[in-house]
Amino acid sequence: MNESRLSASKQLAAASDRWRWLLHESPAAMLVTDGERVLFANRTAAEVLKYGSPGELAGRTMWELNVPEDYKLVRERIARLRRREHLPLREARLRCGDGTVKQFEVAGYPIEYEGQDAVFVRLTDVSAARHRESAEREARERLALAIDMIGGATWVYDYASDQMQEHEGLLRLLGYDPTGRPPQVLDLIHPEDLEGVRGRLTHRRPPDLWETSNEHRLRRADGTYIWVRSRARIIADESGHPKRALGIDTDITAEKRERILRDGRAAALSAITMGVPLEVVLRTVVKTAEQAIDGSIAAVFCIEGDALVLASGPSLPESLRPHLARLPLGAEGGCVGRAAVEVRRIVKERLGGEGSKISPLAMKATAAGINAAWVEPIFSAHERVLGVLSVYLPQQSAPRESDDVVLRELSDVARLAIEHAHTQQRLREARAEAERANRAKSHFLATMSHELRTPLNAVIGFAEVMQHGVFGPIGNPRYEAYASDIVVSARHLLDILSDILDMSRIEAGRWEVSPDEIGHAEIAGFSHMLSAVAEQHGCRLEMDIAPDFAAWADLRAVKQILINLTSNAARYGAVGGTVRVTGRVSPVGAVLEVHDEGPGIPGEEIEMLLQPFERSERAKASVQGGIGLGLPIVRQLAELQNADFALESEVGVGTCARLTFPAAQAVVALRQG
Repeated sequence: MNESRLSASKQLAAASDRWRWLLHESPAAMLVTDGERVLFANRTAAEVLKYGSPGELAGRTMWELNVPEDYKLVRERIARLRRREHLPLREARLRCGDGTVKQFEVAGYPIEYEGQDAVFVRLTDVSAARHRESAEREARERLALAIDMIGGATWVYDYASDQMQEHEGLLRLLGYDPTGRPPQVLDLIHPEDLEGVRGRLTHRRPPDLWETSNEHRLRRADGTYIWVRSRARIIADESGHPKRALGIDTDITAEKRERILRDGRAAALSAITMGVPLEVVLRTVVKTAEQAIDGSIAAVFCIEGDALVLASGPSLPESLRPHLARLPLGAEGGCVGRAAVEVRRIVKERLGGEGSKISPLAMKATAAGINAAWVEPIFSAHERVLGVLSVYLPQQSAPRESDDVVLRELSDVARLAIEHAHTQQRLREARAEAERANRAKSHFLATMSHELRTPLNAVIGFAEVMQHGVFGPIGNPRYEAYASDIVVSARHLLDILSDILDMSRIEAGRWEVSPDEIGHAEIAGFSHMLSAVAEQHGCRLEMDIAPDFAAWADLRAVKQILINLTSNAARYGAVGGTVRVTGRVSPVGAVLEVHDEGPGIPGEEIEMLLQPFERSERAKASVQGGIGLGLPIVRQLAELQNADFALESEVGVGTCARLTFPAAQAVVALRQG
């Protein structure tokens, strides 16, 4: 019996030694505690807790090993141990032998150790894993913050369920509460964009395309839409088929609106400068507003008298258009009429009111699906109202800051268009009035010139009869001198009337030209007339027309031009000087020039002298006669023949008047070709 007990005791001791050896050599960190103190520690536990040996760790209390923040939890576990309750798996921060703190997963099992209740504890070092998790969590938070700062959010699309997942940030971006019962993201995509969004992930995705990007609209919680740029990477399963799509949506509403505004403004301004009709320009303004404020309908009204007239509103409901065609100013015209009178923006977040407060116009608008209106006045720099820009929305809404920019910028473009149209209208009216006045002036001058020429010719005729004594001598020599003065003065007046008549005929478009080839012989045919003009003013004429000279011009007009230029050159040239008339053919055409030896013309006066009835101060002081029509007639006759006329002058040297006609050979060749 004693031997049996001794044998059993030896076996138990041997088993205990083997158990201790297994615990001591185990690669897992293991402890045995009585709840408050370490009774046993193996080598691995001493190593992970950074003690020199297991014996150094044994005897340590739980208060030494745990951080103060966990003392409350330690007390609870000691109490549960004494009540022999199960100890759940937990994580604990334990202080190591070197003073550092590490994170452990602690598993406890009640046992009997050396005759007393104890706890067998297995420690799993999770510090590295928790550090990685913390780093990953911090990275995700930084990424979420960065995405949030640029107005974006992430999402996951699951191909098996055809649903968006992990899209809480996207819902918050759209103003929904992710913790409530928000709608499915796919239901928030604008109907016009839905097929494109689904297609890029599914049936319209090329087999080798694993990254996609597009722009589409998403509906906010308030019913309005934002533009997002959506980028996604598609993840495949083991068989190579799409499994998930990881995406990020970035709010580009401001960028999109800015792009729409920039392009629309540029198009409208370009149309204004090109003289496009006002209706077309305002249509561009309206379309830009509708694109920049999604879901809106825009219109522009212009003031005409005491009313506002619909100038552009192509998207307005047909049922509403007749009622908006013409609105009275003031409250009777609704928010449109009020904005024009009060010269301020009128915002109706909710059209109409309760019961009788709803105006007939508001009732018609709501019946047509319009529930909000924003009206921006269009006024000039002098606060003069030109019209209004109206934006209508299907949902009750107030303009955001970005909408304010749209209203201000597009109302300014509309202002420029309306002011430009008004300016052009005034110019057309002024031009028409000027043309009427010019025609009346030309008609008056032509009539008066004609009416004066007839009696003047009679005066000249009778004066010459008396001057030459056709019916016998006058008797007194002084009467002969008077008759001579009458002839000279009358001829001078006749020349002035002829110039006026020529100018009026040209301005009235009644001077007809018949271009033909003119050469040396044609000009030589009236050279005696040029000589007589030069000699009349005490000058000598020199003609130098090249034998091969040929021009495509009207002979009668050329004769008048050369007479006028010769008369000017002799009148303002040096007394007893020479007037030279030359003609040659150059690469640019046939050139006729008239040179004088006069005092010259200052450069700043040349353009003035080409205007009717203008004369230089030097001419006024030095020469009697002439009213400043000679050169203007020359320029007008040159233009009628597609010729160029120019004056070149050097003070103290003389003046050259140059006409360049199309070369006859070139014109004939062109006509024959």
